[in-house]
Amino acid sequence: MLQRVLRPIVAEFQPDWPVLSAADRATVREASLSDTVRAIRGAPPHFRAAVTLLALAAAAAMAVRGTAAGLGGPFRSFERLVRSLTLLSVFEHPAVKDALRVERGPDRQARMRALRADGVLR
Repeated sequence: MLQRVLRPIVAEFQPDWPVLSAADRATVREASLSDTVRAIRGAPPHFRAAVTLLALAAAAAMAVRGTAAGLGGPFRSFERLVRSLTLLSVFEHPAVKDALRVERGPDRQARMRALRADGVLR
């Protein structure tokens, strides 16, 4: 249920940048939705219940207003939580990292080890 309720909210909070193919964008969207739901499900029960209730209310407001952003009140914290989880998941996705040309951890580690071996770094 939580995944179904959060799907349009997470989709709204996903950035349009960087430019990705339609297939990559769909993959990133599903991965960020899955990551966001997994993070919320891993929270303590009282927190998870509050977030679920706020998600239901935000989904109802989204049906009326057309957006879940800028609801104010207790929704401000909910929006910040979901937006933060979504953006973190999006920008950590390998397809987005490739589009941004971000050096991956193992590649960076190998480069740094080579620099240390050459005496450039200590």
